[in-house]
Amino acid sequence: MVANNVKIARVLGLGLLTVLFSASIQAAVVVEDLGAGITRVTVDPITFNVTADGSAGFLVIKDFWAAPSSACGQPDSSTMSWSINGAAAVTPTQYGCTGQINFAFGSIGLTDLFFDFNGGAGDLVNGLTGDEIVIGGVFTFSNSVSIAANPGPYTATLQSASNVIATASTAVAAPPPSPSATPVPTMPAYGLVLTMLGLFLVAGRRLRQLMITV
Repeated sequence: MVANNVKIARVLGLGLLTVLFSASIQAAVVVEDLGAGITRVTVDPITFNVTADGSAGFLVIKDFWAAPSSACGQPDSSTMSWSINGAAAVTPTQYGCTGQINFAFGSIGLTDLFFDFNGGAGDLVNGLTGDEIVIGGVFTFSNSVSIAANPGPYTATLQSASNVIATASTAVAAPPPSPSATPVPTMPAYGLVLTMLGLFLVAGRRLRQLMITV
């Protein structure tokens, strides 16, 4: 009986740690207005499963911006990289327009947030059906326009101008543009943490009682 209660206490403890960590998890895409027309985009690694053979030179976060852009973003810096089926990562060159666009380009619209690596053959990702592609990193672009973000979540695609080769298996979420990307737990998360803490304390008290009686 004591062993069982020790196991319960351990499980509850792990559950509490999981809640504490998940409460502070930031969204998959973080956009920051750095001022002077510079925007920084941090993309946590997103996993795609290719559903159509083809080449892709754009990572697109569909309908991210709440209003159409009036400017064409220009490449500033990038650490973005992609990898296919766990192979060595490729760091492509960033091209423009990027981040924001003020004209329709294939299926990329004026409210889409996107990373443009649609350059030479060494930059493009060539996927076959069934391939797993992981892409992520940080990029900045200039000539940006300050636009609020839609509340999300969003859908991410890997595509050429018009041909989508993969859609993110899970939607990606992102906060509105902000000068601070510090994660802040929500009130429901705090409530869940308190509940788990209470259960953990009850289990510990029960365990001590059983140890005394044995």
